[in-house]
Amino acid sequence: MSVALFEGKAMAVEWTITIEGRNEFGDVCRKAVRIDKSRERLFDGDLGLSMEDGKTIMAALQSAVVNHEAETYSLFRRVCPDCRKRCFRAIFRE
Repeated sequence: MSVALFEGKAMAVEWTITIEGRNEFGDVCRKAVRIDKSRERLFDGDLGLSMEDGKTIMAALQSAVVNHEAETYSLFRRVCPDCRKRCFRAIFRE
């Protein structure tokens, strides 16, 4: 275990949680969330993840999932319903 300085405070423990998603077009989305725990929190008996830590993790993961799914959806919308190929249709069709 190493001690890192973060915003002037000594961090006793640093957790990095990473989520990775891949769509069928091969696009990859990665999101990392870092949770730092100070010595003071450990000395106060704050072991494990707090509710605040959980909310931070879930907010970051939700953001990554929603953004990647929205981007993937927009790629599907570019598929021509007639030829099933990815293409851009003209605004005014004949």
